[in-house]
Amino acid sequence: MEGWVKLHRELIDKPIWLNSKPEHKAILITILCLANHSEKSWEWQGKQFSLEPGQFITSLDSLKEKTGKGITIQNIRSCLKRLEKLQFLTNKSTKTGRLITIVNWGLYQSEETKPTKQSTKNQQRGNKEPTTNKNDKNVIMKEDIKDISSQDDDEQLKFDINHPAFKLTKVLTDKMIANNPKAKIPETIKQTNNWLVDMERIIRLDKYEPKQIQDVIVWCQADNFWSSNILSPKKLREKMGTLIIQMNSKGKVTYISKEERQKKERLSVYEEYLRKKGEIQWHQ
Repeated sequence: MEGWVKLHRELIDKPIWLNSKPEHKAILITILCLANHSEKSWEWQGKQFSLEPGQFITSLDSLKEKTGKGITIQNIRSCLKRLEKLQFLTNKSTKTGRLITIVNWGLYQSEETKPTKQSTKNQQRGNKEPTTNKNDKNVIMKEDIKDISSQDDDEQLKFDINHPAFKLTKVLTDKMIANNPKAKIPETIKQTNNWLVDMERIIRLDKYEPKQIQDVIVWCQADNFWSSNILSPKKLREKMGTLIIQMNSKGKVTYISKEERQKKERLSVYEEYLRKKGEIQWHQ
């Protein structure tokens, strides 16, 4: 095999690398080296087949052999499953073998000095037409959350990536990782769902607006004291009232706490009752 691949230095700062086992790192590099750098065509059983750049046909045994000593078939299976969940690649069984497609191959391996939107668009094709990669825009929760273990294969995230609870949880995890790359964030879909449910309760039960919650998250994660204490949506919910009071006292955007809001609502209802009663008496 000839040629070379680009290995960007920023990889070592990505969760896909930081949270990978040594065996998975070796498999990841092997996959990059095995991918075709140009279109390739061949004939098999009288039929014509072709591969796009960033794709290759392999098998579990072949990947194990190519990766080298100390790698097991189970290592290969678990690594492929993890990389799929991180949307780094797609993995499909075909008549000719296992088709691996590196989703963003064109973004990092094209000949241009800088990646372009067009190269990203052109390479987001798997076995005919796989789904568009959304790593950079959407997911805690896939790349930005730690490994999603195989025990969660049958479990799904409770909320869509466009749900406010998902977006707010993403904001919180991003800020936590920025403060401390080793911050404890969800490692499984089950743990992720626990965080999502707690965040959704702040919206639905505590009646805080998503924009308000986001402002509180950003503020508390920039505060020396609170950034080391608000490390989950559950804790955020518990301290929401206190955080708002302190945020208001330090000249930030003014919000009222849940208790103050409920008190104001009750008072408004009572005032409206008195006003209507006064009107009725006046008409009489």
